[in-house]
Amino acid sequence: MNRRWLRNCGIGFSILTMPTSALSAAWNIQSHNRVVSAISTARIDSSQVSDSDFQDQPGFGLFASQIQANASITDNTPGNERFANAGAGASQTSVLASNRITVSGFAAGTSDTDGMGTFAETDAFSDLFVQFEVTEAAAAQLTGSLESFDFGQANVSFTGPSGLLFSTTVQGLTEFLSLDETWLLAPGVYTFSLNTFADSAAGGAGAFDGQRINFDLDLSLLECAGPIDPTEFENVAYGITAASDAAYLNLDLINGQPWATAGAMGSGSSSGAGLAFDPITSVIYALAEIGGVQTLVTLNPNSGTIESSVAIFNPDPFAFSDLLDIAFRPDGTLYGIYSFLFVSAQIGTVDINSGVVAPFALGTVGHSSASGSAALAFDPVGGLLYNAAGSALWTIDVDTGSFTEIPLGSPPAFTSLAFHPDGLPFIACTEAGAITTIDPLNGTVADLPGVLDPPADLSGLDFAAVILLGGDPASCHPSDGNLGDMDGDGQAALGDLMAFAACMTGPGLGIGSSSCLTADMQTDGDIDLADYAEFERLLSAP
Repeated sequence: MNRRWLRNCGIGFSILTMPTSALSAAWNIQSHNRVVSAISTARIDSSQVSDSDFQDQPGFGLFASQIQANASITDNTPGNERFANAGAGASQTSVLASNRITVSGFAAGTSDTDGMGTFAETDAFSDLFVQFEVTEAAAAQLTGSLESFDFGQANVSFTGPSGLLFSTTVQGLTEFLSLDETWLLAPGVYTFSLNTFADSAAGGAGAFDGQRINFDLDLSLLECAGPIDPTEFENVAYGITAASDAAYLNLDLINGQPWATAGAMGSGSSSGAGLAFDPITSVIYALAEIGGVQTLVTLNPNSGTIESSVAIFNPDPFAFSDLLDIAFRPDGTLYGIYSFLFVSAQIGTVDINSGVVAPFALGTVGHSSASGSAALAFDPVGGLLYNAAGSALWTIDVDTGSFTEIPLGSPPAFTSLAFHPDGLPFIACTEAGAITTIDPLNGTVADLPGVLDPPADLSGLDFAAVILLGGDPASCHPSDGNLGDMDGDGQAALGDLMAFAACMTGPGLGIGSSSCLTADMQTDGDIDLADYAEFERLLSAP
């Protein structure tokens, strides 16, 4: 049973709820590209022979292609006989249907030379890219295998909203990977891709090189006879500390669940500081030091390891520190705070792609953040930015530049802030390793009831929703994709007949458009009389 992370919708804590009937049975394919390519080059000294083959598929339905490219050159000079041979091949058979994407094939290349001044090289690709939309909650399953020989490369990925980020790669001398992954899908646009690469290069006397990739994958929607229940866990907290390289999670912070270590971030440093969930994509961002450089990283929500990174660059000549914390505005803009002119703090936006900080011309926060304890959190409802440093708390209107201090009496020193998905009051961590609540309306600071102490010096904290795929997996099966339902009214009826007829192509002739995918009754990539026979039987069924 796999844990999948879903988005924090910004205005409250959202857990994906599933209907008790069958899940969404079709997706709408928006765009795709299927490519196979082979290139071979053989050279003896300055003489060269090349060959290439390429095919792509812009249409829907079935794509079946097998191509090859061969290059060979020989020098028959007595006493200096030499040759160079290069051969590349790629194959792909793929079908796009309203409820299933299948792809199988290979990419392979070999290079063989004999003698000095000889060189042979091949490149072979077989790639698939599909983007589709799910309009209501659904379940999907990815099964199949990837196999590499002699360090051929293959990567398959499945990404989408609600923090869905699956990616796996094979690249070994002999490596076999079997896939069996299941996800709950929130409504939104998803991308499924397969990239394979086999290359070989040989030069000199008696040299030989070869690589190969085999693949066989099936991504399909599921229907389940029983209900799919969300997990009982709520209010999931995720955090990092400045004292270690680890990321932590708590499946139920409010009811006193223990903190668990998700895993080492892998930054090679113990300077983790600042963590925030993107409210649009739910990707986890954190600040870490890598090789002595502050870096904005993304974290895998299951393992806590770093998945991508970009160095932070702050052009402000008066910056006195690296970024001390980060927070996402509800519109998806990332903000950061840093020490400024030794005695104050400055706010700026952070480009998540380039790492460039853009300081605001709003004036500076009127407090010292040189101690490195400044913390940020956006109110997901009102949009105000909250800033804590030491034992003080401010609100910042990033549109007007208005700074307002909130009287708190004698609170502890804060290390991080996060708005609880259930709303006010919000959460703060302290230098003493405790978690408190803050009510910004009256300045009341109180211990969070029932909470277990977090890891020491929790310097980054934010919340997400988590859901487990429940129910009996044995009762789930691939859906029929609402096959035959041409007008989208939830049933196949006589009213769909004219639209079905207009989609007819013929055996092996593909599918004309994505609106015709539900007419592919046999999900074999074309719409012919065999599909019509299935459609007719469906109409006559009781």
